[in-house]
Formats: sequence, structure tokens, C-alpha cells
Amino acid sequence: MRKRWFSLFLVISGVIAASILEVITPMYYKHFFDILSSTQSKEMIAPQLFNTIFIILILSGFVWLCWRISSFANIYFEARTMAGLRQQAYNYLTYHSYNFFINNFTGALVQRIGRYARAFERIIDRIVWDLLSLMVRIIGVAIITWTIKPALSLLMIGWTILYLIINYFYSTWRFKYSIKMAQADSKTTATLSDAIANQNNIDVFWRHKEESVRCKEVTEEQAKITLSNWNTDAGLDSIQGALIVLIEFFIFYFAIYYWQRGIVTLGTFVLIQLYVMGLGSRLWGFSRIIRDFYESYADMKEMVEIMKLPHEIKDTRSAKPLDISSSEIVFKDVSFSFNKTRQVLNKINLKISSGEKVAIIGPSGAGKTTIIRLMLRFYDLTSGKITINKQNIHQVTLESLRGNISLVPQDPLLFHRTIMENIGYG
Repeated sequence: MRKRWFSLFLVISGVIAASILEVITPMYYKHFFDILSSTQSKEMIAPQLFNTIFIILILSGFVWLCWRISSFANIYFEARTMAGLRQQAYNYLTYHSYNFFINNFTGALVQRIGRYARAFERIIDRIVWDLLSLMVRIIGVAIITWTIKPALSLLMIGWTILYLIINYFYSTWRFKYSIKMAQADSKTTATLSDAIANQNNIDVFWRHKEESVRCKEVTEEQAKITLSNWNTDAGLDSIQGALIVLIEFFIFYFAIYYWQRGIVTLGTFVLIQLYVMGLGSRLWGFSRIIRDFYESYADMKEMVEIMKLPHEIKDTRSAKPLDISSSEIVFKDVSFSFNKTRQVLNKINLKISSGEKVAIIGPSGAGKTTIIRLMLRFYDLTSGKITINKQNIHQVTLESLRGNISLVPQDPLLFHRTIMENIGYG
């Protein structure tokens, strides 16, 4: 963990240092063109130009080094943290109840775990590479242009604030559509997963056309939401482009005005152009930064809601390991209902002595499988109790309960692993 925080420190430090140096470097380009436009002889100018170019080269080298340090440190930080988030999500998810998993699509759950980790990656990338770098550049440009001519600095600051406000309010308005987009994507994934998992039934009953229509309805709905979002994004891009054109015009208009009066030099034009281009390219992505924040939040929200959901079946505080010195199983007045209107078992009494072989028979839906699932505590009883060796299964740990019961399930589902691993799993 300590290594991870140190790598994050290197990432932030590297980005701040590189951004500061990138703001300083245009000052030397200004100096270069000021020298070039001076009335001194070429013999006097040339050494000064070479010295300036050499300084620019050194600064560019340090910029490159800072970006590389932050890049490699970020790779380590994000890879380790994303692995931890996936593990965290998996660990919590797998302790949910049997009932939870039969009521949720497997494909959608898998996708939510992946989105949870990738959303963290996008948020960190946007904060570090975009937002942090942008803030350093804005402050640096404002300070440097203020030392040249405060009016030019105020103009750039005002334009920047207007640009950021427009993007912020647009992105906030768009957030609700980002959530709809994430939900539509989850629905599409769940539908595809459900159809592929039941491909055998589709073949048996030859329902290819019906399933194709169902899939098309879901994907078409997702396409409508996606088109709406992307069209509004394109509209914002148009506004952003117009704002950049306007700031270039006004900045150069005032720069020419001050140049006529001898207040600014030719190098100042170069400096301003570099700053406008640099800030413009960074600010152009600001709406994307906000959108990514909201979309990442929407992606994480689905998994976070699952992780906030309390586990339905869990150990009691006083739970102890199951003692299996005797394997007598007793069902005493056991009742169970899936809901208020669907009672499956009503005051069942059953005793299975140690070493006894018992077959439970009955029509489909009579509750045979439910009895086994209740004994494994996949569900909690509505009333009554089940004991093993006179220990209430509700008072023993789930690990010891299920670890001491062997079960051959009805569903022939296997892990995608070796046959030996599957046989030895229980």
C-alpha cells in the first residue's frame, strides 16, 4: 500500500512539474523572436539565439522526463488499484445469497465489476492528465501574461472562466443521460448474456427469430440513447470551436493595439499564440473531463449499489464452527415461503439419523430441492429450525456448514477448468 501511495505522489509531482515547465518554455520562444526582430547585427544575434535554443532544449528534456516518470508511476498505481477494486467487488458479490444470483443476470454482474475498475481508471486519468495539468497551466498563463500586460491576462482569464462555466453546466445537465446510457448498456449486455446462456433452448424450440427481434429492440433503444448523447456532444463542440476562434481574434486585436504603442513586442505575439493554442487544446477536452466523471460515476454507481446491499444470508455474531461428531439431521416444524403468497413447506418434521440413507420423493414443485437448499442455508426459514448434531444451522458458520456437506447439484454446470479441478472442487 505504501508503494502505491508513493507512486501516486510521483504521478502528481511529475504532472505539476511538467505543466509548469511547459508554461515557462514559451517565454524563451518569446525571447527568441524578440532577439530575432532586434536591430542588432547577425553576428551579435546568433550566439544569443543559440543560447536560447539550448535552454529550450534543456527545458523540453525536463518536460519529457517528468511526463515519463509520472506515466510509469501511474501505470503501477492504476494497475494495482484496479486489481484491488476488482477483488473487492468480487469478494463482496460472491457472498450475496442464492436468491440474489437467480434474480440478476450473470453477464450484467460481470460487466459491472469490469466497469467499476475501469471507471476508477478514467477518473484518475482525467484528474491527473487533464484537470490537474489544466489548472496549473491556467494559473501559470494568468501570472505570466499579467506581468506583460494585465489587460491581456484579464481577457484570457475571463474567456477561460466563461468556457469552463458553459462546459460545467452542460455536463451537469447531461449527467442524467449518462446514467440512462449506462443502464441501456447493462440491459443490452444482460439480454445478450441471457440469450447465449440459453442457446440450447433457442435451438430446441427454434426461437431464433423471436430472440433476434428481442435483441434488436434492446440494441435499437440503446442506439437511440447513444445518438442523442453524441449529437448533443457534437453541438457543444461547435460552441467550443466558436469560443476559441473569438478569443484568438480579441487577443490578437488587443495585442496589435498595444504593439502599435510599443507596449508589447513581436515575441509577445508568439507567446500569446502558444498560450492560446495550448489552453485551447486543453480546454477543448474539459467537457470530456466532466462527462467522463459523470459517466464513470454512473458506471461505478451500479456496482456500488450492489456493494451497499446487505448480504441476505450471513453468519450471526455468535456463530460457531459446526461439530460433526454425529451427523443426525432434524427438521422441526420447518416452514418456508418464497413470498407471502407462495408457501412451499408447512411445518415439516423430519429426522435423518447418522449413517441413514433417505430418499425424498414427490412431484415437481413439491419442495424436494428446497429442503436441500434450506439445509445448506441458501435461504433462511420462515419458521421452525434445522439442526445437525443438535446444532441449529442458523447458529453455525456458513463456511463450516457448507464445507461439511457434499452435494451433487442438479444443474450440470462446470467451471471452465480441467476435469480434475472440477471433480476435486467439492
